[in-house]
Amino acid sequence: MYFWNLKKLKHELHTGRLTEADAFRYFLLYVIVDALMIASWGMVPGEGDVGVADFIDAAGYFLIVVVGTIALYRHNGGAAGKQFFVRYFPLLWVVGIRFFVVAVAVSVPLLATYLYATLSDEDETANGSWYLTTAYLVLAALYYWRLYVHIGDVARERSAVEA
Repeated sequence: MYFWNLKKLKHELHTGRLTEADAFRYFLLYVIVDALMIASWGMVPGEGDVGVADFIDAAGYFLIVVVGTIALYRHNGGAAGKQFFVRYFPLLWVVGIRFFVVAVAVSVPLLATYLYATLSDEDETANGSWYLTTAYLVLAALYYWRLYVHIGDVARERSAVEA
């Protein structure tokens, strides 16, 4: 694995020596850095109060993304699997669009009810971040679960065709 030597990486790509497992390692590093950046987005000093719920939200999101991505790769067959990236990105997009529509349809009434119930109660509003953190992490886990189901379906169907 290369971190700086672009010439050697390009040579491996050109000669076809970079395996799917090698490519997954690069991808996983990108996912880790991306998840860290997204998870820590609201924790920049001076951007407001950062509470325990924010740290749990960030850590939970990071773990769901990284563990979920590794689980998807393994469910596709791991190093022996085929076309992980060809399957991952289209499924990520379509499941993401569908999941977004369902999440909005479910979240808007729940959020409206929550806001209506807590607007007059300052103590309850302070605990609101816990409700939002829990809801967000549950949605993220459900999203990766749906990806897991679909990538497994494709991997099994492809294996059946090849047999």
